[in-house]
Formats: sequence, structure tokens, C-alpha cells
Amino acid sequence: MCIYFLFGIGLFIISILTRIWVRFLRRDFGIDTWYFLNYAECFRKEKKLPAKLNHYLLDIEEQWYPPFLAFVLSLIPKWLADRYHWLISAVIDSFQAILLYIFSIILTGRFDIAVFATLFYITSTINASMATNLNARPLASAVLTLLMLSLYLFSTRPNIFSFILILILGAILLHTHKMATQQFLFFAIGLAILMQDIFYIFILFSIFLASLLATKGFYIKILKNNFEIVKYWSRNLPYLWNHQVYESTLYKNEKKAINRKGVSGLKTHRIMFLIARVQLILFIFIIILLWISKKNVSQVNNLSFLFYWAFINYFTVITTTYLPFFKFIGEGFKYLIYGTFPTSFLVTYAAMNLIPNIIVSYFILLILIAIDLFVQVFTLSRQMLNVNSFVDDELKEVIDILKKSKEDKVMCIPVFKAEPIAYLANKKVLWGGHGSGWDRLNEFYPLIRTPIEQLIKKYKIDFLLLDKRFVDFDDLKIGKRFNKIFEGKNYIFAKII
Repeated sequence: MCIYFLFGIGLFIISILTRIWVRFLRRDFGIDTWYFLNYAECFRKEKKLPAKLNHYLLDIEEQWYPPFLAFVLSLIPKWLADRYHWLISAVIDSFQAILLYIFSIILTGRFDIAVFATLFYITSTINASMATNLNARPLASAVLTLLMLSLYLFSTRPNIFSFILILILGAILLHTHKMATQQFLFFAIGLAILMQDIFYIFILFSIFLASLLATKGFYIKILKNNFEIVKYWSRNLPYLWNHQVYESTLYKNEKKAINRKGVSGLKTHRIMFLIARVQLILFIFIIILLWISKKNVSQVNNLSFLFYWAFINYFTVITTTYLPFFKFIGEGFKYLIYGTFPTSFLVTYAAMNLIPNIIVSYFILLILIAIDLFVQVFTLSRQMLNVNSFVDDELKEVIDILKKSKEDKVMCIPVFKAEPIAYLANKKVLWGGHGSGWDRLNEFYPLIRTPIEQLIKKYKIDFLLLDKRFVDFDDLKIGKRFNKIFEGKNYIFAKII
């Protein structure tokens, strides 16, 4: 038992290291990071739902974004969250890795399966890439995994305690992340069909009711926000990866659009998508082999549930990637994070049971894990090229200037710089997409559809922050109504006069 414990600690540390090494040089990384720190600060002050943020000119003040991560962060002292925000997601995701380790030992009684399954999880590219900065996906993935394990437990030994646990975890999930909620919707409907059990539809309604009761109806606002998001992206998804300025009809410049797209993270996005697709095909193939041969392998209790868990996740990824009707409910490959748990177990279990020679199975698993790790390191290193997602020294200088200013309305181009400005400088920014009011984004994002000079007048903008790597200042056509306060290698910061 002692060696199991020591190995678990070692795997937990390895998991954290594989997720944070890329943050050692650039810790102030991420776009969602600053929003959640801001959201958490509201909880510390107001201690009630809905929290109110007045930093976003294109949002309503009430925040209808799922609040659970912000609530958890509010329990951490502000100075600690500010200093170690880059570590939080890595710890949460590593907890899920150890959960898989424990689950595998209990389910199979085999230490080798547990270790290899956990290593597969640890070297997963999609999980690691989501866990290198503060965002809701790792927490939502952990909650969804606990929910699915509770359903698995209930499917093997139905009892009232498992049912209550399902309701609690389901209510938390619905208040944690939109995509995870949508994935659970796929899981519940898929399980009801595949297992021919209407219980999973009943669970959906029960969780919805529990969510309403737990937060006194606040979930209705979260649900309304979800519908707004779906409606908004059903119209704007074709423009999501366009250049905000140079592919706008107002400032169109095809040559510059092509040259500047790398700055907006497009290249990293495409590389991750390609890698995720290749990995998906490989793992589907291995798991299908196990499914075909499952009558000939030693059984675990209700192995079919784990197959369905993985297959429904693959179905979600494929439909949201390739079917137009589903594309706008999320970037397909990101759903893979919600299937890594069963996939890691099943791939390991397949190798151990389909290959007669145990040494050969170990060797093949080590090769696959080594490839996984190489791909993971390559993908995470690409994050260093995404200049939109970190706060560099120049931006810190701009933030210091803003902190001393009485004026407080800032337009950022690209918009990704708005989040750190809102939190670190405590200023209002021309940005939104958190609570409600998504239609307000139409004129500014993902393409600028209203002349910038008109936006400046409409929202009474005081400052313009421009990343010169993304767009040239003169191309914005705002005349001479500005005074450059700061100009560095990468940024221009101007006062509107």
C-alpha cells in the first residue's frame, strides 16, 4: 500500500510539472485568467449572486457567466490568487490524474494498468494545454469526471447516496462551464439511448431542478446567457478566426491579414487541431479493437459504461467539428478534455489485454506515451509564440500609467489585451462576452463593423491601446484626435483628445 501511495504522489508532481514548465518564464499568461480573478474579487466584496462587474462596456453589469470557479477563487486570499494563478488549473487537472490512478487500481487491482493509464492522462496534449493558465475548463472537467463516476457507481450499485451525489455534482457542473454542461447533455442522452435506460433523462431534469433550487433560480440567467452565446456564434462563427481589423470591410487589407494572423494565435490553434484529430483517430481505433474483442478479455464491472463514455465524447467532438448545425456550440477538439479520463484507461486496458506478451504491451504503451509527451511539449511550447495571451514588460508600463489616470475607458486592439487592463489597471474596457448583452459585441468583434472613430464617440473612450504586431496605427483612420503617451517596440498607448 505504501508504494501505491508514493507512486501516486510522484505521478501528481509529474503531472503538475508537465503543465507548469511553460509558465516558469511567463507566468502572467492567459486571457480568461484576468476575468476570473476579477470575478472572484467581486465575490470577496459582495458575497452574493449575481456578482456585478462594471469593467466591461459591452456587458451588462450582472455576471451571468457560470460562477463556481470564481466562487472557489474567492475563498483564496487575493494576494495568493494573484501570485499563483498560473498554478491553480495545473493542480486541479493533476487531481483528476490521481483520481484515474485510484480508479484504475480499484477497478482492476493492477498497479501497472493504473500507472500507465495515469501517464496517458498526464501526457494528454489537450488537458495539459488547458491547464497551463487559469480558466474554467480543468475544473469543469474534474467535476464532470466525478459526476460520470457517480453515474458509473450508481449503474453498478444503485443507492440513494449515489443519487444525491449525482444531483450535487450535476448542479455544480451547470454552474461551472457551458461546454462541460453541453457535453453532459450529450452524455445523458447518449447513455439513455445506448443503455436503453430512461433514468439518464430523468437525471437531466433532476439536476436542472437541483440547480434552480441551489442558487434560487440564478441558473435561469446562466441558461439565458448560454442561449445568447449560441445565437451569437451561429451568426459569427465563420468570422471567429478572421483578423479583427484587416478582414473587416472597413479596413480590409488581404496582405496584412495574412501576415498578421500568426499574432492572434491562429497558427497555434491549427496545429493543436491537427494534433488532436490524429490522436483522436488513433485512440478511437485502439478502443474499437478492445470493444470488438471485449468478450475475450478479462472483464471489469460494467466495462460498457466506460466505452459509452468515450464513444459519446468522440461523437461530440466529431459533430461539433464537422457538422454545421453543431459547430457553433463550441470548438470541437476542446471537448476532448471531457473524454481523456475513460480514454486513458481504455487504451491502457486494451494494450494489456489484447497483446499476449506483457513486455511487448509495456513497450508499446511506453512508445505511445513518449509520442504523447513529445506532442504535448511541442504544443505547449507554441504558447510562447502567442503574444496576445501574456502580459509583457511593456504592457506592465502601460498598466502603471493607467493606474495613475483618472480617466478610465480603454479600447484595446486586439481585444485580448482588454482583460488584463480591466483587472490589473482597474479600468473600463470596450469588451464583453461574459454576462449578457452579446449583441453589443457585433460592431466590434470578431470583426470591426463600425468605424473606430464612431466607437470612440459612442462609448466616450479615453485611451487607445494598440499592439503594433497586430495592426498599424495609421490603418485605423482615427485622424489626429489623439496624443501618444507611450510607444514601445510592441505597443502604442494614446490618449483620445
